[in-house]
Amino acid sequence: MNKNSQIHLFIETEVLQSLKKQADSLEIPLSKLCRKKLGECTQLDRIEMLLENLNKKLTVRSKNGE
Repeated sequence: MNKNSQIHLFIETEVLQSLKKQADSLEIPLSKLCRKKLGECTQLDRIEMLLENLNKKLTVRSKNGE
């Protein structure tokens, strides 16, 4: 039997609160919701989301003259 692995993440408080609300509304534990979301999201999807977020941050900085 394989052992479980743990991953420790640092996320913004707002994201955590949003995940907790979703878990409560679905009446499932937060950990199960996180596993479900990670299982649904492919690596390519995650890379695309990261690139979109990075692009947004760079756009905001360029508008602010930084």
